[in-house]
Amino acid sequence: MRLAKIVTTLAAAVMLTACASAPSGLAPEGRLDREDIIGTWRNAEGTTAEVTSQSGHSYAIRINEAKDYYPMSLHPLGAKLVAEIVFNREKKTPPVFMYGLIQIDGNELTYRALSDDWLEKRAAKSDSVTFVRMDSESGEPPHGVMASDAAGLRAMLIDAVNDPDAWKDPEPWKRVK
Repeated sequence: MRLAKIVTTLAAAVMLTACASAPSGLAPEGRLDREDIIGTWRNAEGTTAEVTSQSGHSYAIRINEAKDYYPMSLHPLGAKLVAEIVFNREKKTPPVFMYGLIQIDGNELTYRALSDDWLEKRAAKSDSVTFVRMDSESGEPPHGVMASDAAGLRAMLIDAVNDPDAWKDPEPWKRVK
């Protein structure tokens, strides 16, 4: 399964142009520890996501036993828990941030990716955020947002958390390890 397809099932892509080396698009001090996310999860399509603990309130995620792990952090926004996954690219280009809502109940996890349509419409109304479609043949996520500042991104995500139409349908995952 190609990385672009896997990435699309996990979240909408958000690209920050302000800080190419930033480990997080959201404030690092807002990160949350949730030991119950650590483990291996599988969705109905058979995709697996292995989550391991890292230092500094962060995690790493690997999809379908791929070679690479990607940094991940959890951020409370309002009453919701937002996962941020960082897909690093070449050092001369900004990282790609992926976002989704997460709910964990024992061995069940529900993931709701940020809606591409909502993201595109919201970006069209912003002076600091621009929606971009990328070439999925290159292995990059097929869509994204360029934001000139992290504050604009955070404001957009807070709006998304408060809008039920901003998220794709819930995707159930079950712990397998």
